[in-house]
Amino acid sequence: MQIHAVSFKRDILLASLALLDHRSTLVVVPTEKNKTIIQRALQESCGLGCHGVMTMPELMAQTLRPDRPVATDKKRQLFFHQILNDQDRTFFKIRSQRDSFALATEFFGFWEELAEEQVRATPQEMLTPSQVLVMGRFVAIRDRYRDHIAQRGYADKIFLLEEPCCPPPFVSSFERILMINELYFSQRQKEFLQILSQKSEILLAIHAPAEWMDPVRLRQVPPSMKELSLDQIRLNQITHYKVPNSFIQLIQAIDVLDHHHEIKTLIDTDF
Repeated sequence: MQIHAVSFKRDILLASLALLDHRSTLVVVPTEKNKTIIQRALQESCGLGCHGVMTMPELMAQTLRPDRPVATDKKRQLFFHQILNDQDRTFFKIRSQRDSFALATEFFGFWEELAEEQVRATPQEMLTPSQVLVMGRFVAIRDRYRDHIAQRGYADKIFLLEEPCCPPPFVSSFERILMINELYFSQRQKEFLQILSQKSEILLAIHAPAEWMDPVRLRQVPPSMKELSLDQIRLNQITHYKVPNSFIQLIQAIDVLDHHHEIKTLIDTDF
């Protein structure tokens, strides 16, 4: 993988387009908003031509090969609610359908993360006694859920992610894959990129010094501000606030803005 560093002073999306040439390239970006910006920029310059643009979630979704309809989020919640037994409801203190749906979000997020990281089993010694109990419940619910959706002719992402990663045929038509500002790769994504690298050139443009990304292990190297040149630093002071959750984070941000009127910009890291 080739790492291309983009200065903090430049717009990484537009700067990355300079890496495009006559070779067909699939541009992969983190979000839908990024995708729209790239598509508009390409159309205004020379058109999409032989290039394609996708988000990373869109691309990874194409690696799944369901043989049945995949349960939507609403279907998932409904099926999950249907398979909970009295012991489950008592253990997780489920008193309403809303409680069930909230637990379903945690349940599916948990199994998807394990599958993405290709973790097949969690050693019991790494868990607290209460976590062992929760894990036992989740495993039992998962087994019932698999049977439940199979009987109704549905597949689910938590099971599809456990199958071998299968690159979609259209990707092989691109000579290069350009990923923009992807700083974290799950084990499944690493496996996918390894397969792609056998036929396509892989490039990664990041908004950071190239030394901050290990091109072999595809993981971030702990950054050091000392590596930045003075012309890349515009801040005289950085204040770090540690909060327990996103709601308190919002309250903290409002309080800071109320006391520091000189602050004119907020940056959303989920952009």
